[in-house]
Amino acid sequence: MKIRASVMIGASVLAVCAFAFDDAAKAKAQIQTEMSKYATAIKKKDAAGLEKIIKANFSEDFKDTDSKGNVRNREQTIQAMKQNITMLKTVKSVSVKVEKLTIKGGTATSNEHMVMKAVIAGPDPKQTATLDVDSSWVSTYVKKGAKWICTASKGGKEKVLINGKPIG
Repeated sequence: MKIRASVMIGASVLAVCAFAFDDAAKAKAQIQTEMSKYATAIKKKDAAGLEKIIKANFSEDFKDTDSKGNVRNREQTIQAMKQNITMLKTVKSVSVKVEKLTIKGGTATSNEHMVMKAVIAGPDPKQTATLDVDSSWVSTYVKKGAKWICTASKGGKEKVLINGKPIG
């Protein structure tokens, strides 16, 4: 009898773990789809598209804390992204990846990573410079209906190079 009870408990635990894994996999896929749209908008230097993506996926009370501790709300984040896009002459490549995602209740935590290679204007308007960005952050999402919405983001390690030299 004890063996049967142990088998039943084990099967129940496995079923719950499989459900949780499936939910996390679905959340990660949904968030990655939106991150890929975000990366495409950056690649195309599409400020209006980027704003639309942010408004569709970030809560109205979204807070972004950069690696230096500066905090921006959703509108400030949109304006900063628009300003950053105007400085890009061309974007050679950009990828944004959800590296790890965990769910506890109705909240997901996601480790995310972006790598971008671009060309920007140099100090002399006739010259250009290469821009290399390697940035990681942790985002918090809440489930609203069938969609995961980002409520907060906290910057982690960030490496920014201009013509191969670190800045900041």
